[in-house]
Amino acid sequence: KSSGLNHGLTGRYYGYYTAANQTSFAGRVYSLDDFKAMMTSMTFREQHMTPLATALSFGDGKENAFPSAFAGNTGDRWAAAYTANLVVPESGLYSFYSLADDQLIVMIDDYKVLSVNGAGLASYGGCYLEKGIHTLYLGLLEITSGAYVTLYVKQPSESSYKLVPGDWLVP
Repeated sequence: KSSGLNHGLTGRYYGYYTAANQTSFAGRVYSLDDFKAMMTSMTFREQHMTPLATALSFGDGKENAFPSAFAGNTGDRWAAAYTANLVVPESGLYSFYSLADDQLIVMIDDYKVLSVNGAGLASYGGCYLEKGIHTLYLGLLEITSGAYVTLYVKQPSESSYKLVPGDWLVP
């Protein structure tokens, strides 16, 4: 589905895994390979464009919600793989932090920048990026209750974090 906007993430949604294999997934998403292996036991449901005109912040209670098929309490136990081209404005060391519910892995150009392994926990990471376009991958695992992702960045020339701007994300 296309939003008509030229900024955002493309999400592929997978569901629903069982409560029995939930235990084997919880707390075990440490790499992209772990995440992809977990998704092989799930059923692909839909692909959806998440327009992010302003910033990389979406989910329950946010301006940009998940597709209706995954909203509310009936939407527990699913996973999503988000991709976008990340356009960074300058070369240097970028610092990132994220708040997410339940588990999140953030990869840039196949490098694991950070992972969140618990609802509402903050995670920090960083990497050197050349000015230009890079591949961004977010793997989100929803176990129970709410689901959201918020990703912040600190550019090399700045002293404070800000939400990753929506215009840095090109599908």
